[in-house]
Amino acid sequence: MVIMKLFTTLLFFISFNCIAQDDYANSACKKVIDSLTNKEVYKVADEMPKIEGGMRQLYRQMAKIIKLPAELPIYDTKVIVAFIVEKDGRVTGERVIRNIAGTNIGQELLNMVSQNKWNAGKCDGESVAVIQILPMIIDHK
Repeated sequence: MVIMKLFTTLLFFISFNCIAQDDYANSACKKVIDSLTNKEVYKVADEMPKIEGGMRQLYRQMAKIIKLPAELPIYDTKVIVAFIVEKDGRVTGERVIRNIAGTNIGQELLNMVSQNKWNAGKCDGESVAVIQILPMIIDHK
């Protein structure tokens, strides 16, 4: 009888623990406080925001518009920007994290990002604000 009670209790805790882990594992959503806007946003969502037309289209636009300086340093060819895609697809909280010295490529990238239409990220089926970090490496060979 004692063994049966112990087994039943143990079985209950194991099944409860499995259900709790399963619920947590199904949601990839992770919230953070954005340091620029001081707003709660998602860093990871079940569905991340997507730019209409895809990233390939954005990079094609960049290639047409951005003018590289003749003397671009070989060692400094990475641009990183960050922004928030709001619940309604608007872009807010734009910032340049890393830029190529002496250029405004980061700001040009942000201008393009905000001019395009975005589909909002989703957590548990609901639209949420998601922070996006967009790196770009300039190959100027």
